[in-house]
Amino acid sequence: MTLKEFSDAAMGLTKNPLGIIGLFITLVYGLGALVTISPNLEGYQRSWLIIFIIIFPFVILGVFYRLVTKYHDKLYAPSDFQNEEHFVNLVNKVDNLESIMEEVQKVIDDQPLYKYSKLTEEGIRIILRAYDKEVNLDDILKDDSLDPKIAKEQISLLESYGWIIKEGNIIKITEKGRADVSTFQELTVARLG
Repeated sequence: MTLKEFSDAAMGLTKNPLGIIGLFITLVYGLGALVTISPNLEGYQRSWLIIFIIIFPFVILGVFYRLVTKYHDKLYAPSDFQNEEHFVNLVNKVDNLESIMEEVQKVIDDQPLYKYSKLTEEGIRIILRAYDKEVNLDDILKDDSLDPKIAKEQISLLESYGWIIKEGNIIKITEKGRADVSTFQELTVARLG
């Protein structure tokens, strides 16, 4: 292969990210081979170079694995597609997929059972007490079976869910809280017996 043919092949590879990575790997191995045969290298220098040449492919394998599994949509240039509009569609689909995943996560986070699963024992007891009647905050904090610090955190969490409102020291369940808790109240009452 002549230098002209090599440079033409190299120019062809620079049109997309995979080609650039391939050129980099070739350059590193070419330089490594040239340096390895140099008569000016000491024994320990040659040893380190050989260790590098042995380990380098495994590092490249790891990097390629990461690129292909996490960033596969970014490995192609528009010219790799027969119709460059397909490239634009691919990029838009990835962006759209991320927004869809965010929406799905919001829906999951808003599910009553998911919210309920984040409650501690204190939070469960507070919401069940408030479900039956208004609860005085002082009574909750005096209850020896509940940790006061955790109880306060759980009250804040229940308020953020929109399940309770706090008016002074009185905790009341909201309509949303009543509706959400009623969907699984029988399970929780049986659990706390």
